[in-house]
Amino acid sequence: MTLDELIADSRRTRDDSRARIEARRAEERATLDARIAEIMRDVETRLGDAVPDPLRPFVICVGLQVSDEVLRMYPDQWTPCDFRIEAPSLATIRFTTTTDGPSDPLRVTLIQVDRTGFGADWAEAIAAAADLHEEQQSAEIEIRAGISSASVDMPE
Repeated sequence: MTLDELIADSRRTRDDSRARIEARRAEERATLDARIAEIMRDVETRLGDAVPDPLRPFVICVGLQVSDEVLRMYPDQWTPCDFRIEAPSLATIRFTTTTDGPSDPLRVTLIQVDRTGFGADWAEAIAAAADLHEEQQSAEIEIRAGISSASVDMPE
């Protein structure tokens, strides 16, 4: 075997090994993603009426970057309990849940907008999230207007 052949063979071996590792990781990730999707479908069902219907499509589970081992503990020993809602015309709403048992419905224990807690009062939280969103939009418009006028007023 020549040096060039050895180099080419080494590169093929390395590339094949990397491809096998990447394929295995992709398969593991696909399995994990499928398990997360299955859990989230069940969690959405268990949330039921705990979240107002118009907000349900915007519910995101926080912290689902967990190991396969933790996911296997669902629902008997582990259940996602931290969520957020990112909906149009609302500031981010965060909420936590609890449950009495592995197949029981999830109950909202705390709803937060910014740093303010609203217990389980959706009406107060939604109103606060709408108000905060409007304030943020107004501030953003003021900042843009200030930047525009500053750039117009700059001396040449």
